[in-house]
Amino acid sequence: MNYKLSATLSAHTSDVRAVASPDDSLILSASRDTTAITWSRPSPTAPFAQATVLRAGTRFISAITYIPPRPDAPEGYVVTGGQDAVINIFSLATHKEEPNFSLVGHTQNVCSLDAAPDGTVISGSWDQTAKIWKNFELAYDLVGHSQSVWAVLAIDPERFLTGSADNTIKLWYQHKNVKTFTGHTQAVRGLALIPDIGFASCSNDSISVLPSGDIVSGGEDRTLRIWRDGECAQVITHPAISVWTVSTMPNADIVTGCSDGVVRVFSASEERWAPANELKAYEDSVASTALPAQQVGDVKKSDLPGIEALSQPGKKAGEVKMIRNAESVEAHEWDSVNFSWKKIGDVVDAVGSGRKQLYQGKEYDYVFDVDVEEGSPPLKLPYNANENPYTAAQRFLDNHELPHSYLDEVVRFIEKNTAGVNIGSGGGEFVDPFTGASRYQASQTTSTGGSQDYMDPFTEWNEPWSSPLPKSRDTNVLLLLRGLANAFQDDTTLDNGAWAGHILKKLGEAPYTVLSKNQRVALGTILFNLSCVGLRENLDSGLRTLHVTLILSILQAETSDSEAAYRSLVALGNTVYAAKQASKPLEASQAATAKQVLAHLPSVFLEDRIRNMASVISGML
Repeated sequence: MNYKLSATLSAHTSDVRAVASPDDSLILSASRDTTAITWSRPSPTAPFAQATVLRAGTRFISAITYIPPRPDAPEGYVVTGGQDAVINIFSLATHKEEPNFSLVGHTQNVCSLDAAPDGTVISGSWDQTAKIWKNFELAYDLVGHSQSVWAVLAIDPERFLTGSADNTIKLWYQHKNVKTFTGHTQAVRGLALIPDIGFASCSNDSISVLPSGDIVSGGEDRTLRIWRDGECAQVITHPAISVWTVSTMPNADIVTGCSDGVVRVFSASEERWAPANELKAYEDSVASTALPAQQVGDVKKSDLPGIEALSQPGKKAGEVKMIRNAESVEAHEWDSVNFSWKKIGDVVDAVGSGRKQLYQGKEYDYVFDVDVEEGSPPLKLPYNANENPYTAAQRFLDNHELPHSYLDEVVRFIEKNTAGVNIGSGGGEFVDPFTGASRYQASQTTSTGGSQDYMDPFTEWNEPWSSPLPKSRDTNVLLLLRGLANAFQDDTTLDNGAWAGHILKKLGEAPYTVLSKNQRVALGTILFNLSCVGLRENLDSGLRTLHVTLILSILQAETSDSEAAYRSLVALGNTVYAAKQASKPLEASQAATAKQVLAHLPSVFLEDRIRNMASVISGML
């Protein structure tokens, strides 16, 4: 069989992280652009067209699956999960953008989903658990993995497989782990049933199985590969950095989702191939791709053969050969089906090779492709040799909304890949956000002065504010705000609230307009977390006044970031509710200001969540 491009489906604005193809006329795709899209066609020979855009979350959507038709959903349900840790379920019959059901239980990114024919859903998450949902309610937790659960598979309504970043696969009967499979040396990211044999698993790739039993895989080498009897039978290179996800259709067509935001369909049936001009355009786009030298190995141009080397056949499907063509270095891949070499790109200089690399209009010594452990896709990490690696790592995590637990790992990556380069580890740039001092170093002397050993965590906070903040201070402010958010947890005891009041007073001293988006969200989180404490423990009247004053000032000042506004708005709602329950209403002046803010906010942010929340709070005032 010779697979060729059948359809190109473009609508997503960012990486397509998951696809599903439950029948020959329906494709589901989920993207980091916060949406899921359904693609349909009236008949197996008609072209696919975008049917519905599903507002599947407020952050990256990582997983998607399908529940077959049932009486309450004659066209079935689409199930999505992502970084907001919520599983959303949409009826295809209603064509609504908003979910019919939302399943809450995971505490971190929902990165994998599957469903049994009866509608039982299994979900896997960065929180190291998988969960089983029946009738859209939690049935039981699958607890046993020591790292993120990156792959899930429903064998039937009672038996399940899970694959994890702890390199193991577990078989479950209901909530009991009955067997653990070992063998992988890296994270297990894909699972697929093979009829009459068992199952297949993959590490750091995606996987699916054709009706014939042949295996299909997609990987970060930008290829789709078809495997038959343990051998690679065909390789299809994509004009993208990575093929994130693959799915197979009952008619044996293959669906891929890629880093370029495009969903593609490939078919072995000639009647479903794209027109000749589209096939030629696809091959040209692959051939024109620039390949970093480090992706294909060390390149010494003078040692490479010329184009005459392409007269010799390749030894296996997917073999890559580099040749010298005039002043260029080209990469060609062996197509064993058509018995020919196909150009897959031009090899360019490796990063850090002595010339500056452009990224988002700025020059850097390095622009790395980073695959964070815990499953972050390879993302661009710009870095200059004279820059502090912690500053670069912090910026990278913030830009891509990654957990800050990755900080040290990203720093190690930078240091490893810049070995021998004079990197910016000077003592003056990166300072402790709580003390304003450098990272800890053993003291030469022992202090006995007592009071000199203590430094106020707002030492740097008290310095004059300017926009934009210096890089080191910007990083430290963000770390401080996130650390303070963690100070208000479910088991936090305020006592008389003096320490919390001190924090709120200091936070109120910063000019809000100077803060970055991430800093504003962190500040909103502090206020929200404190409001949750206030639901359990009545806040002192003075502390509550400070709390509400800061919330209202943010809601009045925020005009661009809806997430920061929403978190502050929910904090206000919690505080108003707690005040009403305790029969201790807000001060008259604060209540009046709150009503004005709530009336104005929906005209600033047009989101339903803000309009609905403002309405609920207004009703309590």
